[in-house]
Amino acid sequence: FTTRLGGTSKGQCGSLNFGFSRQDQQENILHAYTLAAEDLSTDLDHIVMTDQVHTTEIRQADTGIALGKECRPKLSGIDGLWTDKKGIALSATFADCVPVYLADPLGKRISLVHSGWKGTVGKISGKAVSILREHGTNPTDLVCVIGPSIPAKEYEVSSDVIEQFKEAFRPDEWEDIYIQTNKNHYQLDLWAAIYHTLIDAGVDAKNIHFSGVSTYENADILFSHRRSHGIRGNENAFLMMDECM
Repeated sequence: FTTRLGGTSKGQCGSLNFGFSRQDQQENILHAYTLAAEDLSTDLDHIVMTDQVHTTEIRQADTGIALGKECRPKLSGIDGLWTDKKGIALSATFADCVPVYLADPLGKRISLVHSGWKGTVGKISGKAVSILREHGTNPTDLVCVIGPSIPAKEYEVSSDVIEQFKEAFRPDEWEDIYIQTNKNHYQLDLWAAIYHTLIDAGVDAKNIHFSGVSTYENADILFSHRRSHGIRGNENAFLMMDECM
């Protein structure tokens, strides 16, 4: 997971921005992805990007939909990726939403999903587990990480959002997922909701890890949509199997 440091972007995107839809120059974005590719010991012909439109759609990644040397996303309407091929880097961009990394070290399969509140209530993480299972993964073999994102104490939502979570999750899970702060507002814990989703999908609790890093509270190193009121760049999550996996 990247920080906002070490790039060439200016202003609200300063200085390491991976967001294609932000107010930034293409050469700065290309520089950011080139740096990431170098760190991953790969190239832009092997980095595949999601689209971040808050769906639960997941696509198998291949080099035909990689960013390529022109550094342009090829997908639309996709918020999750998976692969069983070594050397393909899955990538998604964030600024408060939750990156969920899933890795099957035995079956050699990985998935990366972008889980905002809509993806979380739609249980995109559970869908990723199901897809990997369809291709041979035992969910108990999965190692999952809930990455840097906005914590519950900084994430207030209205009652209409909570009603959707009440419909999607069991009553015994509600206490973990939200706290009512006044008549119409709640603090929503996306991390807890994703945890319950992974558990219900068959992932072993001991294999679910939380980064515990708040995008909202770390303005010096991370972008946050809520903190900046939308005036910001994006950091990225990357996940790739190398030859050692």
